[in-house]
Amino acid sequence: MKAYTFTKTSGGNCYLYNSKKSTLLNVHPIIETLKGVDKNDEKDVLFAKIKDFKISDADKKIQLDKYLFLREKGFFEDIDETNFINGTISAQIVEKQVASIDNILFQVTGNCNLQCRYCCYGDMYTDKVEKQNMSQETVEIVLNYLLSYWTSNKNLSYGHTIQIGFYGGEPLVNFPLIEKIIHICENIKKKTGLIFAYSMTTNAVLLHKYKRFIVEHNFSLLISLDGNETHNMLRVKADGSPSFKTVFNNIKELQQEYQDYFQKKVEFNSVLNKYSSVNEVHTFIFNEFGKIPLIETISQTELNDNKREDFQELVNSYQESREMMNQRQDRSPMFKEIGFFFYYQLDNAYKHYCEVLYGSVKQKKQIPTGTCLPFFKKIFITADNRLLTCERISLQHVLGTVDKEVHLDFEKIACKYNGFYEKMRLQCKDCYLIENCGECFLQFPMKDGVPVCRVKMDEISYRSYLSKLFGVLEENPTFFEQINKMIFA
Repeated sequence: MKAYTFTKTSGGNCYLYNSKKSTLLNVHPIIETLKGVDKNDEKDVLFAKIKDFKISDADKKIQLDKYLFLREKGFFEDIDETNFINGTISAQIVEKQVASIDNILFQVTGNCNLQCRYCCYGDMYTDKVEKQNMSQETVEIVLNYLLSYWTSNKNLSYGHTIQIGFYGGEPLVNFPLIEKIIHICENIKKKTGLIFAYSMTTNAVLLHKYKRFIVEHNFSLLISLDGNETHNMLRVKADGSPSFKTVFNNIKELQQEYQDYFQKKVEFNSVLNKYSSVNEVHTFIFNEFGKIPLIETISQTELNDNKREDFQELVNSYQESREMMNQRQDRSPMFKEIGFFFYYQLDNAYKHYCEVLYGSVKQKKQIPTGTCLPFFKKIFITADNRLLTCERISLQHVLGTVDKEVHLDFEKIACKYNGFYEKMRLQCKDCYLIENCGECFLQFPMKDGVPVCRVKMDEISYRSYLSKLFGVLEENPTFFEQINKMIFA
């Protein structure tokens, strides 16, 4: 497969991107023509092949010299994708990730006081959670297990603030456990000096009861609200009645009573649906609360086959104007997509101070897709004592359990991931996103035990993808500076 791609934007500009060299060049269209006719020819032979190209002979010679320079420097080489995506992980790598975990997400309950029609644990999906509360015993066992690693020399993130997240269902349904977890963490802090911070995703139905506690402990609060009363129609209470007025009033009270906290620590997450648009949701939440919401589409992960009609009835695609993209910036998928490309796929940013001293070196081997290493970002503990790497993946990808102790078999986890890598390689082969993939195979639909990629790109679709990215920047040159101020991790 080629390591290089030519693409042309709607503005008529031609670009050459080389993924192995992490280099993007604005080139004359004749460069692509030369590559198409070149049989590793001498200069005079190549010049004869472009004699009918409608530019002057002097310009042809200039562009031919540029082409020959690029050819000499290896800009038109191929990727040996079979060897490139041949990486594996070991039990030792998994253990190192666990030892350095600084983000723990407790699903303190599987119960919820709402019955949102698109809920990922609802009727449209195969994933189900037990309608039960997590026990204090589970919390203590998990924290003691991790504490033994945090205070060991295996912890590579020692000194980092440890994020404790509360998730549901609706976490405030089991508020007593939240209190106990914070009490446990504060005791650990006194004994070890470890620092904890707290976060929660909430539907805000019970926010009025616990807002003082939340503010006193400086929670990072992510509130689920789909917009105005119409946009929010799918978020209903157990009896089917609307939840909007209750939630809206609770949020307004928090905003008015704790203005400084609200400004610094509260964010919003909205699910786009048939009753809403990106522009409407953004405008409502920004005007009411001064916040730019995260806006996501209804999940397709683990969608029930016999519920696809229900899904199609509710779903709405993410569409935003250039003006809205500029307002949303790092909350805009396209804005972030361009940012990821420039940060990770071009050598215009240093990811670590060592690169300043020694230069950046592409990995000789990498694992397929953009899936995180197990426990690289967090550990998710479900209310029924299952351990996963993330709350956004299917519950079929359980990596461990908790009873009287934590059960994590690092060798077994490494084998599980390596097995998936092996199955993904054939799909990754010949994909032009091979060095640029941000997809997690744990979110792919499964067929016969194999994750099925939904985004594989051939050369034509990849050209179109690059054209779209570069075209946005051509139309909005100020985006470039704004995007390069964004931080990616």
